Amino acid sequence: MLKRRLVPVKKTLVKEIVLTGKRTKDGNEEVAVQEVTRLRPRKTSLKVNDAVSGEPMWRKVQRIMNNKEPIESEVDLIYTDRADGVKPEYNIRTDRFDLALDATAAVEKDNAAKRDAAAKAKAEEENPPGPTPDETITVTKPKKGEDGKAKS
Repeated sequence: MLKRRLVPVKKTLVKEIVLTGKRTKDGNEEVAVQEVTRLRPRKTSLKVNDAVSGEPMWRKVQRIMNNKEPIESEVDLIYTDRADGVKPEYNIRTDRFDLALDATAAVEKDNAAKRDAAAKAKAEEENPPGPTPDETITVTKPKKGEDGKAKS
């Protein structure tokens, strides 16, 4: 039997009470109480690095070769044929400002379309289709006959 209990003493101290016990041959229990006063752990701003190291390349190749597994990881080709030239996304001499302008224009166009669709939906919700204020609606009352019923 082993039980631990922490009891705060002061702001920086903690008393740890440890109960240890064991059974003797005759079936009785012997319990020992031990008190230890120690410093309370301080709160810190240090962050724990929970990074996990990946599988090394040589071990991955060895595993694929031994197990005869298919190669599943694929990467886009950066290098092209000399006749095709260099892709502008990977060319260090490309003016990336033009690429950024094209991407920004596409995003702005998408946002404008969403904004217009929302405004149109809101306008339809506020003004449901029906007669406009300029239209006049004439309602005629049926004429009553002598017996109080409407004439057909």
